Amino acid sequence: MQKPVERTLLVLLAVLLLFLFGVALSLGIDMYDTYEIFLNAKTLAGEVNSWYFPTRAYVMPLVFSPVFALAKHVADDAPSFALTACHLVSMLLSTALAWAAYRIFRFHLGRLYSLLGAALLMFNPLIIHAAPISKEDIPGALLTTWTFYFYLRYWRSGRLKYGLLTALFVMLTMGTRYNVIPLLPIIMAAHELLKPRGKLRLADFARKAALLTVAPTLLWILIPSLLYFFIGRAEFLDAPGMFLHELYQASVGAVGSEMGYPEYPWENVVFLIRSCSIPISALTIWGMAGSWRRQTPGALFHGLWLGIFLAFHSFALGHKEARYLFCLFPPVYFFALLGMKNLMRPGARRSTQLAMLAAVFTWPLYNAGAECAKFFDPFYRNNFAREISRYAASIAGEHEIRWLGPFYAIHPKQYVFDVEDEVTYLYHVYIHTVNYYTGKPMYATTRKIELSALGSAEQGLFPQGQYGSLLSEGEAVILNPEINPYVTKSVPKVLKPLVVERSHVMNFTPGAGGVFQAAQPFDAQIAVKATIAGMEFKTSGLPKSVFQVFALLSDGKTATAGLVDSRKGEQTILIPKNILPSGTTATKVWLLSFDSVKLFSIPTE
Repeated sequence: MQKPVERTLLVLLAVLLLFLFGVALSLGIDMYDTYEIFLNAKTLAGEVNSWYFPTRAYVMPLVFSPVFALAKHVADDAPSFALTACHLVSMLLSTALAWAAYRIFRFHLGRLYSLLGAALLMFNPLIIHAAPISKEDIPGALLTTWTFYFYLRYWRSGRLKYGLLTALFVMLTMGTRYNVIPLLPIIMAAHELLKPRGKLRLADFARKAALLTVAPTLLWILIPSLLYFFIGRAEFLDAPGMFLHELYQASVGAVGSEMGYPEYPWENVVFLIRSCSIPISALTIWGMAGSWRRQTPGALFHGLWLGIFLAFHSFALGHKEARYLFCLFPPVYFFALLGMKNLMRPGARRSTQLAMLAAVFTWPLYNAGAECAKFFDPFYRNNFAREISRYAASIAGEHEIRWLGPFYAIHPKQYVFDVEDEVTYLYHVYIHTVNYYTGKPMYATTRKIELSALGSAEQGLFPQGQYGSLLSEGEAVILNPEINPYVTKSVPKVLKPLVVERSHVMNFTPGAGGVFQAAQPFDAQIAVKATIAGMEFKTSGLPKSVFQVFALLSDGKTATAGLVDSRKGEQTILIPKNILPSGTTATKVWLLSFDSVKLFSIPTE
């Protein structure tokens, strides 16, 4: 009976992984954070105009950097080639997670149960969704699992090679996900104190601490210091201090922070139950209770792993996302396997066993199938960010690209894992995405902005207030008409289209009688005079278009008189007196207009 079950599990795993490799080949998007990882990888690969984000841990950029170094030489469309190649690398890492889970389960369980645990872990819908995505979440879980596997080998055998492998993976894990940095040594130290291999000696404990904590930490600091020096970010002696300072700044706000609405510790428990399924969660609790009574081998270590990770992410980190919990999926499924063993013990009621077995197999399989079906949404094959970026670059030419407004939160039709999980299925487009595809400098004026138009958006959108005064001639401008960055809890099903347009600035020089004259066309002018209502602007001779009128005032401030439509002939607008300081005059006048206006939106069908 065991062999057919094992073969069935292997076939199911193979089918799932082959399907996900196919998804990786066609996937046209990635998550918001991923593009920061890609830009870091491009910088490490020698890309001159790429950015470097110190908030991103350095291992994944190092892993992807050969892809970008290769892409420059073998592909006409290097960013698209690299995107697909990185998705395939991510799938290799996700496949390795299944193997790592099997190996650590095999340390305490038989082959069938270990294979079942690896399969159930990979059937988790969050793992399926993240498998082809090039983020740190699955690599972090993979390296955490290998770290603890080699630690258990070291703890059991005392052989130095396993200690060195543990130290290596401690360093790699710390360089992959910063939120696990304090947890790895705490878990291993707690296990050493609670279950020493022999008589506990202070010298032995100190030696292990030096090998498994101090040495990896020094390497963890040395590697980014070398990277900072290599890319010219800092001198070598200054690099460690810069790295630690930037890491500290990135951590401020992450620990104990609020992300727009309260996030409660119990949310992580809900995320676990929803992702693993109710039957698996019930088996996990059952397995924990049974192992406590029976002192099951491995239960103490996996209990420390699960308990310390969950407590830290629930109470120390204010920001709650289910993806942060990937590192504790292996102990969750380990205890589920112990619960399964308890369920199948001789003497248990046959009907209970069959009902639970049916639920354990059908519910996760159904969830896995439903998650795979989501990838048939055309959204995942539509490279929306690339289209926007390249159009903006084409109209900008040698000029810069500027983004006005918040992040643009694109999403598939099914975009809710849990309303309290902010971004599981949201793929925010922003300036770093555009830089990835164009290599051009990018500037963002604001995170929240109101836009206005005369007529439809197809004729151009203008930023309200002073934001338009910052635009220069020939810039490509990407305007997000949504005034919120949005998270899962608030994002609408359909967003207003992004508007990409090219800015034109017409300058006027002051002349006699308050008349400001344009250099081109010669007959274009604006007469400015003070009235009881405020400062009046009368236009004449303008090209046929819609313009936003700006004036530099004598007190050094900039003001806008609003929009004029010269297609309707001469127009008069004014800056109301109640917003003008007494006695203020205009010293400079200019007009802003847009052309090459194009709207971009995700198809809803």
